Amino acid sequence: AAIYLDAGILWVTQDERGVVSSEPDYRLAFGQQVRFADNWRYVDGNRPAFGELDENGNADIDNVAALMASLLFHELAHAADSIPPSRIATLRPDETPYDIRFNRLSDDLADEAPLVAFELFGVANVLFGGAEPSAREARYTAADIGALFEPDGASDLYAYYTPREDFAMLFEEAMMGIHYGFSRDVAFTSVPDAAVAEPRCADYRVGWGVRGRVSTPQVLRRAEQAVGALLPERDYAADLAALPAPIAMDTRRDWCENLALGTRPMAIPLQAAGAAPVTAADRASVSGLGSRRVLHR
Repeated sequence: AAIYLDAGILWVTQDERGVVSSEPDYRLAFGQQVRFADNWRYVDGNRPAFGELDENGNADIDNVAALMASLLFHELAHAADSIPPSRIATLRPDETPYDIRFNRLSDDLADEAPLVAFELFGVANVLFGGAEPSAREARYTAADIGALFEPDGASDLYAYYTPREDFAMLFEEAMMGIHYGFSRDVAFTSVPDAAVAEPRCADYRVGWGVRGRVSTPQVLRRAEQAVGALLPERDYAADLAALPAPIAMDTRRDWCENLALGTRPMAIPLQAAGAAPVTAADRASVSGLGSRRVLHR
């Protein structure tokens, strides 16, 4: 087995960035079939978690490492889902991965604490699998998606694509909170008009959003199961209970203005706060505006 890492998120200096060749995730195009944008970012307090670039456009190595940690928490959760840690001692030296027939931990989670917002399974197939949306799915607004998503137990819309992604997203967000003190924002926003060549922050109005969704009771119960299954050697219940309470975003403001929650809105690190054009690179790093498919998974 292997995990392929995109060098596009590993550069530190502008010289390194100049030699990286990275293709945009083909799934980005799938989002053009719906009327809302599915956005996320990690935050450290009211700042982007992975930091700003310095005056020369260089990144901080600690920020790059933290960004890579979020990816590895997710992908290694997939690996351990396939071969649960508690079963490793039962493997024979002559067995290959093709011989192993364990029930996946994600299947246990889906059986014991299933997601029930059934409409979102179809939406996820559109966004992440490229399916053609139904007439109803094509009409959903950001507020519609939020109303379906809020009462259910998923930490992210990606959870509705497969039980594997549901499981890995719960583990990733929990571990980033426990080990780094970072909270994760997830929001459904409007999308710019197709005629807008350079979208700006104001084009992404929040229809529904929250910071630290993993601490929502119905999500936390499922996160406890995922973390306990993957890391049985330690009880993480107290760590999970100590994560910050979720904070709702202000639906009167755009995604960028919602970076500072509980205080006066402040500018994010773009050239002119919310007035700057938003590029794919900005979405993944500095502004935090954009698709979860930019980075990984």
